[in-house]
Amino acid sequence: MKTFLLAALAICAGSLSAVQTEVVDGVEWSFTVSNGQATIERSAYPNPVPAIPVTTSGDLTIPSMLGGYPVTSIGSYAFYECRSLTSVEIPEGVTTIGDDAFSGCSSLTSVVIPEGVTTIGWSAFSGCSSLTSVVISGSVTSIGSYAFYGCSLLTSVVFPEGVTTIGESAFSGCSLLTSVEISGSETTIGGYAFEGCSSLSSVEITAGVTTIGGYAFEGCSSLSSVEITAGVTTIGDSAFWECSSLTSVVIPGGVTTIGKGAFSDCSSLTSVVIPEGETTIGDYAFYKCRSLTSVEISEGVTTIGDYAFYECSSLTSVVIPGSVTTIGEWAFSDCSSLTSVVIPGSVTTIGE
Repeated sequence: MKTFLLAALAICAGSLSAVQTEVVDGVEWSFTVSNGQATIERSAYPNPVPAIPVTTSGDLTIPSMLGGYPVTSIGSYAFYECRSLTSVEIPEGVTTIGDDAFSGCSSLTSVVIPEGVTTIGWSAFSGCSSLTSVVISGSVTSIGSYAFYGCSLLTSVVFPEGVTTIGESAFSGCSLLTSVEISGSETTIGGYAFEGCSSLSSVEITAGVTTIGGYAFEGCSSLSSVEITAGVTTIGDSAFWECSSLTSVVIPGGVTTIGKGAFSDCSSLTSVVIPEGETTIGDYAFYKCRSLTSVEISEGVTTIGDYAFYECSSLTSVVIPGSVTTIGEWAFSDCSSLTSVVIPGSVTTIGE
């Protein structure tokens, strides 16, 4: 009985609220109210029902007030599979765009994220296959996993300086995205973040980024240049795997780990500079980089992993610094142009 009474009081106080509706400009909106703020929502997973009639079409302006309360949040699945919407205007005052909020809005062509929004949720715009441009305001700090997954017509994205996380697979499969500049205070580029962005030709990663996640740029076959500035400490497993147009990479000082397969199958890569501070060249790191002619390995590297330079058939010479203790199995196997190798006295193990 006590629990029931407490729940009833909470509902009366507005901290728990039933779905309400209001018609604005001919559209019936569903929303809830909590602590004097409105969230656009109806029902969510496993049986999501959008907050407006799914047949609503054309350009839509989200009201800034519902039920006399300011709209501050677009809830999960709020516009899920509203396939006839072509544009959405999000009002000032909204701070959160929830998970799957616009997922499957296949006719949506443009989105402007206003100042005040701090979080773009998981899969928020995934499957918006007509979306061509996104402007993300300077207040956004987090772009959730799969946020723009499969937005196959998206050509440009402007990232603000305040973003700290670009989530896993956030822009995966955005096959027309041509350039990315990631600047400011970003700290993490998630795994698979730009995987399969086959039109992406240049990436500039400026100060603030510390981690490039695993498979982050896998299969970006048009990527010809990458600028990685100081601050990055980790290049994840297979981060640039099959970036077949990439010709050169300068890895900044401060990177301590080049992950497994980080530049595997980068068939156009001709030169690599591995800086001081790096301790491990991961397994398969430069596997089948068949155009690679020179590698500069700085002092500090202790381990050259298994298959690290396997089948680098254009590599002619290698100087291994005095800090290396282990050369892994098959590390330089099938390097058919290799004519000279200098192995220092520090090496204690040479694998099969």
